[in-house]
Amino acid sequence: MKELYVNVDHIATLREARKTFEPSPLALVKLLEDTAVAGITTHLREDRRHIQDYDIYELSQYLGNSRLGFAFEMAASKDIRAIALRTSADICTIVPENRNEVTTEGGLDVIAQAEYLKEFIKPILDSGKKVSFFIEPALDQIVMAQSVGANYIEIHTGRFTNLHKFHSLRTSDVERDAAANLLKIEYEHIKQAVIYARGHHLKVNMGHGLTLDNLPDIAKIDNVDQYHIGHSIISTALIHGIKNASAEFINTLNKVAQEA
Repeated sequence: MKELYVNVDHIATLREARKTFEPSPLALVKLLEDTAVAGITTHLREDRRHIQDYDIYELSQYLGNSRLGFAFEMAASKDIRAIALRTSADICTIVPENRNEVTTEGGLDVIAQAEYLKEFIKPILDSGKKVSFFIEPALDQIVMAQSVGANYIEIHTGRFTNLHKFHSLRTSDVERDAAANLLKIEYEHIKQAVIYARGHHLKVNMGHGLTLDNLPDIAKIDNVDQYHIGHSIISTALIHGIKNASAEFINTLNKVAQEA
């Protein structure tokens, strides 16, 4: 069964834009309890640009008694690890982090940090949590992820999703054919990475830039456990929910007017 994990970071991004109390990531999570969503993803960044420590505390407390899984994305930072170890997260996904980036721009270089990562993840594994590395669909990175001790890899689908969008915007046949060829190559890289990872006894997740337009192709790849999607789900929810939300406010105004 293919599982969807909803990343709630962008709920906090909207809240932090005004430094107010809404929208609440926890409120959204509670709404997902009776859906087919399998779990929740958060990324507590070192610069705290969206999810805050108190969000993690609230979400951890709630998810510890929920059927929903809890994936905790994090840089390979000892300070963040200390927080992760105090949560009810089932899986900790180690991602690269650059404070100047808008969002995560690529996969973790496990090869370059192998010795550090091997020691870094030991306390996480000892706590009973699973470890995943967020990496490019590169076979040498997969081998090293398994060697270092990861249970999962999460394939960074950003290049595929960018090429998918690029292809859809091409206007001439020549440009479309060239874009289609690049897209096919990247798709094959991802397929082979999944097969290779499974052969090395790693479970496989995917994430980054997945939308309703590009997800159908990615979802055709077998042996993927989880899909971690955030921005596009929140964006879609805003579009589809605007009528209901506006109606709630109009109903409130009408009710007050009738009582006046």
